[in-house]
Amino acid sequence: MRHAEVNNFVSLVYFHYQDPLTGFRPARSIERWHGTDSSIKEIGDIIASSSGQCLPGIDLSEAPSQEKSTAMWRGCCHNPKAAVEHRALNQDALREAAYFPGSLIFNTTVATLHTGDPCSYEFNGLIPLSPLGNVPLGVDGGETSSLSEPPSGLEILDSQGGVVGFLNTRNLDWMGMQDRRGPFEFIVISGSLEAAGYRFTMFRTMYENEGFDDDAALRMLNRNERNDTDTVRDEADKRVWRLQVLLVERIPGMTHVVRRVEIGFVWMYMWNACAPRWETIVLY
Repeated sequence: MRHAEVNNFVSLVYFHYQDPLTGFRPARSIERWHGTDSSIKEIGDIIASSSGQCLPGIDLSEAPSQEKSTAMWRGCCHNPKAAVEHRALNQDALREAAYFPGSLIFNTTVATLHTGDPCSYEFNGLIPLSPLGNVPLGVDGGETSSLSEPPSGLEILDSQGGVVGFLNTRNLDWMGMQDRRGPFEFIVISGSLEAAGYRFTMFRTMYENEGFDDDAALRMLNRNERNDTDTVRDEADKRVWRLQVLLVERIPGMTHVVRRVEIGFVWMYMWNACAPRWETIVLY
């Protein structure tokens, strides 16, 4: 894992390992919270506290204020506090895991979602692609130019058809399946903060028609007073924190055992609306 990825990483799951030699045991993993060594329990205690304590390691150049970020995580159904509260593993899942040496066992939230149209994920959001799958759409929906690379992924949609995230796939065979729109099951494996500069880039892009230069846009993004840019700033802020998810499929004959199909993310503030449920997962 690269240094920048470690700094942006948020631990949200307690992993266990079905060791082929010694059997079930806790996995050897390091818990992280966005550039700090804070454990899931330590961050969970901050979220549960009513003392006004805020989450550590948050830089305004990357994320909303500590107060706003803390409130956003406190409102998410899969946060470190919830992970601590849901540590007890399902015993049926442990019995199934014994048949799958090398598997990872963990409690997480699972949501049933759909996939949408091919798109490319850029700094300023999801870029739609034409039904051909290899031609980006212009601002007015017209085709602009062909690409040598296949589309980088698919939209992730909720039950109402709203875009809630992005599925990172270049598997054209899978993308070409007749039933590729699902429904599919998605599981959370971690959280993350968008790369440095994303928040500012999104804000600037949303306001690019207003004639702001970069310095003016940055001042407007970070100042505290309420103003007519609040809606744009709030939208940029909400899309900074995200949950890393796996699209999985169940192993036939097993209740808890799944295999990974693809990886992606859902914006954290949208996860509650996806109606997730806590389950013990055996990832094989």
